[in-house]
Amino acid sequence: MKKLNKAQIATILFGGFFILILFVLPKNQSEAREEVDVVLSENHEESHNHDIREGIELDESGQQIVSDLENQLSNSKSLEEKLIILDSLINFASSEKQPVLMAAYFKEKAVLKNTEEAWMQSGDVFFKTFRFAKSNQHVMIEEAVQSFEKVLEMNPSNLKAKTALGVCYVEGAAQLGEMPMKGIGLLMEVLEEDSTNIDALINLGYFSIQSTQYDKALERFNRVLEIDPENAEAFLYLTDLYVQMGEIEKGISYLEKYKSFQKDPLVIEQVEAYIEELKIKK
Repeated sequence: MKKLNKAQIATILFGGFFILILFVLPKNQSEAREEVDVVLSENHEESHNHDIREGIELDESGQQIVSDLENQLSNSKSLEEKLIILDSLINFASSEKQPVLMAAYFKEKAVLKNTEEAWMQSGDVFFKTFRFAKSNQHVMIEEAVQSFEKVLEMNPSNLKAKTALGVCYVEGAAQLGEMPMKGIGLLMEVLEEDSTNIDALINLGYFSIQSTQYDKALERFNRVLEIDPENAEAFLYLTDLYVQMGEIEKGISYLEKYKSFQKDPLVIEQVEAYIEELKIKK
C-alpha cells in the first residue's frame, strides 16, 4: 500500500507541486526594521555562506542580478536599506527556485536583525530546505538547529522553537550524529509545559506512525482534533495511519472529512484523485 509521506501531505494541503516556495516565502516584506545587536565576523560569514551555497546554479543573467544586488548590499551603510536589498535577493531566489540561496539570505537577515522572529524564520527556511534538498542536507539541518538554538537563547520559553528543534533532531538524526530520542525528549518537554500544543502533538503522532506505534499515533491525532476539530494535518495523518493499518475505508473517511472543509478547487481535485487511487488499491 502506498504510504502518504510529508511531501504528499504538503501537496494536498497547499495545492501545488513546488511546495517549498509556498513554505518559505517571506510572510511580511514590510516588517519593522530593528537595530543591529550582533554581527558575525566577516571572514566566518563568508566561509559559512560558501558552504551553504555550494552547488547553486544560476545562468549568466541570474548571476549578474545576484552580483549587482550583493554589491549594493555590501556598499549599503543603512540597516533598513540592507534589509530591503536582502528581501529583493530572497524574492529573486524564490523566482529562480533556489531554496538554498533563499535560506542563505534569510540567515543574513537574522544576523542583522538578531530577533527571535528573524532567527525563527531562518530556522524554518533551512529546515524546509533540508526536507527537500538532494545534497548538502547536513549543512541545511545544522543551520536549522543553530537558528532555533539562537531563538531559545533569547527566549527559553519559546515552545515553537523548542518543538522545531525537537523535530530537527528526529528527522536530521543521521546528519547530526544524534539519537532521535533527543528530539522526542524535547517534544515531550513541550507537552509537559503545554498539553494542548498542537505542533508537538502532530509531530509526535507522525513519528509514532513512522515507528509503527499506531495506538500512540491515534491517541495523539484524536487529541489534536479535540483541540482543533478542523485541523488539516490531523485528518491527513489519520488517513496515512489507517491506510498503513489496512483500514482503507476509514482512511478515505478522513480524507472526505478533510475535503468537506476545503474551498480551493485544486486542493479538492487532488484529494479526490487520492481517494480514487486508494479505492483502486483496496
